[in-house]
Amino acid sequence: MNSGKIKAVLFIIVFLLVTAVVASWFVSRDPAESVDPNAASAPALPVDDLPVVITPEPSAVLITPKPKVTPTIPNPTPKPTPVPTPVPTPTPAPTPEPVYGVTLGEGSFSSQYGLGIDLVADWSVTTLNASEVSVTVTARVYSGALSSGAMPLGINVGGQYVTLTASAVNYGDTGMAYNRLGSQTFTVTAPVGQLTEIPVQANWQFNGTYGGNDIPVLECGGYINVSR
Repeated sequence: MNSGKIKAVLFIIVFLLVTAVVASWFVSRDPAESVDPNAASAPALPVDDLPVVITPEPSAVLITPKPKVTPTIPNPTPKPTPVPTPVPTPTPAPTPEPVYGVTLGEGSFSSQYGLGIDLVADWSVTTLNASEVSVTVTARVYSGALSSGAMPLGINVGGQYVTLTASAVNYGDTGMAYNRLGSQTFTVTAPVGQLTEIPVQANWQFNGTYGGNDIPVLECGGYINVSR
């Protein structure tokens, strides 16, 4: 290669370098610095000659996510449990002590012969204790005028039989009347809480005549129902 070609090559290289430096200067140069504000008549640069401003891309902002906060819900204050009002235990009523000596009933049986004269047995029942009662039987004769000696009087209560000597009767009025012959009290089993049937029987050995009728004996009786 001759010296002329070498010089030409070097010239081209130098020219390219100078052109690159000048272009770089125009690109990096602030347009505001290239225009004098006081030079109102300064010619405007053609669009092709204006410097190219490259806006740098914004740097990415790293956002650190905040941890999720779970809201704290306060526990409600429990309402106080109402204290129940104590109910007083009723005091049981004391069981009354049983009262004895109380009359449970009374009545009478009659012979009813239709002869104008009858034997009557009046009875009454009284409590003795929880399992026993007393039964009192009183024998009477119902008649008009009557004269009788002291004759035997039999009384049977609940299987208990006794023989008494009846009182003599001397009744001279013609009107009807009762005359007492005798009385006897018996103790009979009759427990509380049950019905007890007690048989009663009375007989009077009259052995006489009344209203023109011979009467050897007068009898009467029946059953007493005792409920306690």
